[in-house]
Amino acid sequence: MKRLAFTLIFIFFLLPAHAASDLDKRLVIKGEITPNTVTELKIRLESLVPLEELEFVDSRGAPQYATKIIKEFGNIIIEKKLKTFARGRCASACAVLFLLGQHPTFLVSDSKMPTHLMIHAGFHAKTNEIAYGDTDAEFKKIELVTGGKIPVSFLEKVFDAKNPNGGIFIFKDPFLTISGRKRILFCKGDEKFLPRTCDEISTYTFEKLGIAVVE
Repeated sequence: MKRLAFTLIFIFFLLPAHAASDLDKRLVIKGEITPNTVTELKIRLESLVPLEELEFVDSRGAPQYATKIIKEFGNIIIEKKLKTFARGRCASACAVLFLLGQHPTFLVSDSKMPTHLMIHAGFHAKTNEIAYGDTDAEFKKIELVTGGKIPVSFLEKVFDAKNPNGGIFIFKDPFLTISGRKRILFCKGDEKFLPRTCDEISTYTFEKLGIAVVE
């Protein structure tokens, strides 16, 4: 009996102390993305539990220091080949970071806000003019990471928008417009009170863009 007990104890110490589940390997980021979010990501990467996934939940993006955050945060996502998930709104910087991840995946929203991306051009804070250089750099990274599935030619449509309220909208579930239920739309930015009048981008599908959906 003593020999059996010793054997069991020996086997116990040979086993890993904790087998990380899929959720343990995921960092959930809720709301705005700030410099503190980047710090949190770095701290998480230094922990003993491996990090493989990021989940963005109802994020309007990075209201301040967006260019710097996208560059630093995005480089980490690319280097570590992190998988990305979106739940609810994922707009502006959030959309860029989501698309830089491996196997970007839409999840079911747990709020009244439907799961969707909102991609727009970067704008200079002082002049409110489009930051073509920074935006193009982000789009080229997305094209490279996705192996061309999400080309710059598709993303550059955002330059036709009149303001930051316009851009490309990609909905997990079909969004009701005046032309029927659509998933991928372009809005000029002046449809603030009439979002259902945005135009469909019919040449692309989730499959073509490489975006997965979990029901």
